[in-house]
Amino acid sequence: MSGVLGGISSGIGRVQGAIGAVQGIARQVGAVSGAVRSLASDLGILGPPAGANALGGLGVWALGMQPASWNGVPFVVRSAGIRCGRRVVVHEYPYRDDVWVEDLGRAVRSFSFTGFLVGDDVYAQRDAMVAAVETGQPGQLVHPSLGSLTVSLTEFSATERADLGRVVEIEFAFIFGEQPQNPTTDDDTQDDVFTGAGTVDSASQSDFLSKIGSAIQSGTAAIQSGVQTVLGWTNTAMNLVNDASRVVGAVTGLGFAVSAFFGRFGAGNLVAAPPQLGPISQTLPVVARTELATASMLAASITAATAVQTAASGFAAAMGGFTAATAAGASGVSEALRAACADPADAVRLLSALAQYAPSPPPVAAPIGQAIVTVQTATAALCRRAAIASLARATATYQPQSYNDAITVMGSVTALITAEAEIAADNDDDQTYGALCTLAQAVTIDLITRGAALPALQTVTRAASLPALFLAYQLYQDTTQTAALIAAADPIHPAFMPLQFQAPL
Repeated sequence: MSGVLGGISSGIGRVQGAIGAVQGIARQVGAVSGAVRSLASDLGILGPPAGANALGGLGVWALGMQPASWNGVPFVVRSAGIRCGRRVVVHEYPYRDDVWVEDLGRAVRSFSFTGFLVGDDVYAQRDAMVAAVETGQPGQLVHPSLGSLTVSLTEFSATERADLGRVVEIEFAFIFGEQPQNPTTDDDTQDDVFTGAGTVDSASQSDFLSKIGSAIQSGTAAIQSGVQTVLGWTNTAMNLVNDASRVVGAVTGLGFAVSAFFGRFGAGNLVAAPPQLGPISQTLPVVARTELATASMLAASITAATAVQTAASGFAAAMGGFTAATAAGASGVSEALRAACADPADAVRLLSALAQYAPSPPPVAAPIGQAIVTVQTATAALCRRAAIASLARATATYQPQSYNDAITVMGSVTALITAEAEIAADNDDDQTYGALCTLAQAVTIDLITRGAALPALQTVTRAASLPALFLAYQLYQDTTQTAALIAAADPIHPAFMPLQFQAPL
């Protein structure tokens, strides 16, 4: 009996030992399960981390890790890699055992990721990520260990697996590199021209007043030479404002019917909008509205011409004082002439002529003769430089018809500016010289920038003389280009275009 009881007791001991072993294994499994669950929670698989330190369970090194994202869309990282190095060319030579490794600079630095998206809304996350990778622009990558980087995406893939359930596996490839800073139309080159023209006005007026300060003390004859110089220049301005092409240019923007009527005189670059005639004009026939608008714009042209005469008279009358306000009178005349030209092409043409004014030297002897020459030279320079400043402003509002047109205008205008800059340098007008050089650069950059986007002129040859309207449709499939075609070909009449001419294509 005691043997039986001893066997039972021994069996119970073995069972209790087995139970203890199982409980030990269960405790170990529970600990492992807790660690796995904690890691999954830290990675965002089972929801947000419960503790303040999201990755504290992985060790101190993980405390500085950042949640990965691309263009604001987060993802979980399985692995991340960086590929970098140097670009080299290995030169090998016949009958030599060594090579020359030529370094060509740093190699492309690239980043690769494998990771996943997880959650009940995993497909919405996937769609958001697809939208983020298809923007076509460099974006913001948050690398877990490198932080925020501006990179360009080269590859992306998303994989769905049945055994993973609500998980979408993703792969990325990025390239790191600075984006080129190419010139854009956002640069306000026209505003730079206006700024440079204003600087030329200020500098030329300052140099003028400093030049004549002592010369006008020589007597009335010196002052009178300045007045005569101004009268010669303002008479030139008043003759220019009566130019027939300027008057016609005031109405060439009213449509093809009007510009075609004027033939070669109807070409231009009108920027002024047709006048607002009021609601009652809308009830009139098209021809009547055109005639009314033409009359209104011609009246405005006559008013503008009167403004030139008024400015010229005021400038000549103020020359006896030789003050800062007197010096500004030259700019008032040239600006009035520019405002009188509805077509900037006319303004460029007329102001170019005004900027070349050169009075005849007075036949007088020293010592008073030197003072007279000084006043006359300084006054003529003031007038020319005012015209040059207005000419530069006209080029900023001028719309070239082609790249060739832009280069031609740039060449003619900058030639006048640089010629006047040489005169300023010879006369020790340092402020004006610097301002003119800056203005020439601004005009060059502006016309080259705006002309670069325009087509170049090409030769058009036809066997018969055709109407401009027909050729515009044939060449451009756009009849609104008729006026530009007329401007390029310069025909005697738009109905009979030359057999050969150059046009922007």
